[in-house]
Amino acid sequence: MNAALTPDQILNNDFAKNHQGREYTLDQAKQAFANHVARGGSVYQHTHSMFVLKPTTPGTVEFHSINGGTGQHLVQGVNDMLTALKPHAHTAVTHFDNPKVVGLLKHSAHPHTVEQVNGGQDKTYRATFRLRGL
Repeated sequence: MNAALTPDQILNNDFAKNHQGREYTLDQAKQAFANHVARGGSVYQHTHSMFVLKPTTPGTVEFHSINGGTGQHLVQGVNDMLTALKPHAHTAVTHFDNPKVVGLLKHSAHPHTVEQVNGGQDKTYRATFRLRGL
């Protein structure tokens, strides 16, 4: 596997791959990341990916993925992050727009469901991961 990327490299790569043509700039995307953290999110970093984690209800964590690598890097990062969350949460939830992510989730090491929710930008799909029994 390639050497780990810095947080700035991850943000730059993710923006270049996933956010071109949107109404905001790379600087605005970086500010949005900083705002998520400032509002109580914590960051888990895995070689080519970062995840902003935020507890929503007791036992549930919502996460947002920022991937500077390949789909394989994203799957590996999600699996490692969810394993690290197991002692702290029984459920993890994420929203995304890219339908290719549905295919990537087939490689998840954690039981999950995916549903189409059409909740607006970045919220077309919701994936819910069961980390441990309730």
